[in-house]
Amino acid sequence: MAAFYTSFARLLYSKLIQHEQHSLKQVAFDMGMKLKSLYGYAEGRAHFPIDLVPLLIRATRDPEFLDFICQGTDFMVVPRPCGNSTGLGLEREAMDITVENGELHRHIRDGLADGVIDDIERKKLIRICLKAQRELQDVINELEHPEVIASTGTGH
Repeated sequence: MAAFYTSFARLLYSKLIQHEQHSLKQVAFDMGMKLKSLYGYAEGRAHFPIDLVPLLIRATRDPEFLDFICQGTDFMVVPRPCGNSTGLGLEREAMDITVENGELHRHIRDGLADGVIDDIERKKLIRICLKAQRELQDVINELEHPEVIASTGTGH
């Protein structure tokens, strides 16, 4: 079990300190904890309490922490489906697809950098594909309602 905590601390350290993907100070603030405590968890001086995981996820919006926890199980993290169009217009929905495809390409490239896509990377790629699929569904929803397209000024 100690190896789990050590590995999770390495992930925290990588994301919060080494690569600064998230502001350590902002995450600590959003989690309602002292910066020194979060720093201690990231450095592995103390085990990150499991009851703080939801706060960490809310503060970072980073599903990789959940992927880590699900590692070695038959489960994976998938965002809740949005269900229907956001109403932002066809052009915006098309832009969202472009963003998701860019994310997918970046993660595939990064995953293949070491010659293999591991389980966490595979789950991340599946999650990105599912998000891209929802974005495509949003475009379909927009196209199925031509009156909305016309009224938002996105119809040409």
